[in-house]
Amino acid sequence: MRRGPDPNRPTSRAIFMENQPTGTLSAGRQRRCSVYLRRVNNISATNYQPPKKDWLSRRTLETIEQKRTARLQARMDDYKMLSAQSKDEILEDKQKWADDLATEAEVELNNGQVKDAFANLRRLRSACPRISSPIFLPDGTLVSDKPQKLQRWRDYYSELLNRPKAPLSVELQDSYLCNS
Repeated sequence: MRRGPDPNRPTSRAIFMENQPTGTLSAGRQRRCSVYLRRVNNISATNYQPPKKDWLSRRTLETIEQKRTARLQARMDDYKMLSAQSKDEILEDKQKWADDLATEAEVELNNGQVKDAFANLRRLRSACPRISSPIFLPDGTLVSDKPQKLQRWRDYYSELLNRPKAPLSVELQDSYLCNS
């Protein structure tokens, strides 16, 4: 995912226009330069930061910023509420992004643009696939769903760690009887 240029950093064109003496530019070019410089200054004055995830909506970014402000001001009730709200909004935005990519891929496949379609589908898959390795139950059957695997590990460790007390050996019993 490519981000746009950083609006806080002046471009070489803006630096060039700032450093030009006033008399060297035509009136039309001078007007265009001043409009351009005002626009650059307005963008950098708003302290714009491009999102790391380009699929986040403006509303979600505002909620995240409100959450951050609430945390910094130690308003924990607002922070908790905004945390839950931002999580929901992030999930909605990501689902919308995935649906849009899938729709684009479907249209591209219908138009015969296979390479573009699969490029979109690759963006949908996770970076590293989650591999769920099955485990054996004591009776020898394979289990791969998470609740049953957790229950099997719980049973295994409780059996392993909760052993009955070992009986005293004959030597220990004799020494115990002799000392009593």
